[in-house]
Amino acid sequence: MKITKNQWLTLVLISVVTCASAQSEADFIKKWHIEEYIYMGIGFDPDEEEVDDYIHFFDDGTFESTDKGTEERGTWQWKNSRNTIVLSQDGESIEIEVVKLSKTELIVLLEEDGESIKIKYVSN
Repeated sequence: MKITKNQWLTLVLISVVTCASAQSEADFIKKWHIEEYIYMGIGFDPDEEEVDDYIHFFDDGTFESTDKGTEERGTWQWKNSRNTIVLSQDGESIEIEVVKLSKTELIVLLEEDGESIKIKYVSN
């Protein structure tokens, strides 16, 4: 299975945390809704078909997400020593850097082909 652009963004979103020593898997366990993409410091709203996109991390190590209306499921693991989240689905894995994690905000960094973009997720 090929990983889509939004899956890459979702994976990167879960990668490097600024205060890694204070983070744990429990901090991720909730439903995160995409709020914006950040490119070169400028925020951009998601496209119309991405407005309802989310990723939900469960405490049993699984996740479910929606990417442009397509539901996806897999497993996830927090790598505290590397400040990354590893998302696995259908035998493929991606390691995403977590830039910021708070109770209501998750920002991940996605890098591909020399380009990078941050994705900001929020929770209720």
